[in-house]
Amino acid sequence: MTKAVALFLALLMTAVPLAGCTGDDTAGDDTELNAAVERIAELEAQAETDQARIAELEELCCTLEEMTVQYQYGYDEGYEDGSGDGSDITQEDMDAAYAAGRVAGIVEASQVSTLDTIINRGSMKCGVKESQYGMGYLDAGTGVRSGLDISYCRALAAAIGLNPDTDVEYIPASGSDRFDKLASGTIDVLIRTTTWTTSRDADLNADFAGTNFFDGQGILVREDAFPADLAGNSASALHNANICVGIGTTTEGNMVDWFSSRNIAFTSV
Repeated sequence: MTKAVALFLALLMTAVPLAGCTGDDTAGDDTELNAAVERIAELEAQAETDQARIAELEELCCTLEEMTVQYQYGYDEGYEDGSGDGSDITQEDMDAAYAAGRVAGIVEASQVSTLDTIINRGSMKCGVKESQYGMGYLDAGTGVRSGLDISYCRALAAAIGLNPDTDVEYIPASGSDRFDKLASGTIDVLIRTTTWTTSRDADLNADFAGTNFFDGQGILVREDAFPADLAGNSASALHNANICVGIGTTTEGNMVDWFSSRNIAFTSV
């Protein structure tokens, strides 16, 4: 690199007098000379950078060569030990081990059904409501549960061979935590007022058994807060009303959609 730079400089120095003899402008020659000197400086800097990179790569090659030697040594040693210890293994042994491993893998990968879990435990965990008359209600005084949902829990337990009086564990499941409890296995089945929607059917890792109850939706209004004659017997007059509704339910979602489309404000409580 040094010889090339010296030769280039010598040629430039020779070219300058020759250009002067031919009558070219000296200022132009000085500009070309300065540009050439700057280019030489750039090349020298690049050469230093390349030399440093080459040194790094050479060091890396040395490291990789050492790793290769160590790997080969370990492989040879392990191969010799393995060959000596496994000399008595037959093809039948290998086939049997393969079959056993394949079966174990299939069993491990297979999901245990909820029904098998219930049967093996000997009891069923049923997620229910405790505060809705006619559906799922717990009498705090007597401890007696009643309602359509409770009847379904008992019927399902009897259908799979359990005793509905002793083998059903009722677990409260609210509108906000019912799906989490079902997904986590806290409950085996969710039998409480839960609307079957397309989004839930797609998003939940669960199966809806079927529709067992059809209902509608209405709002019970305090006459002293929103007189019927002033409200026109319409929910559209319930601006800024506080409405008691199950949080996270489709009932609340329906109200949000309906009121929002009409620019009416309300508060869920």
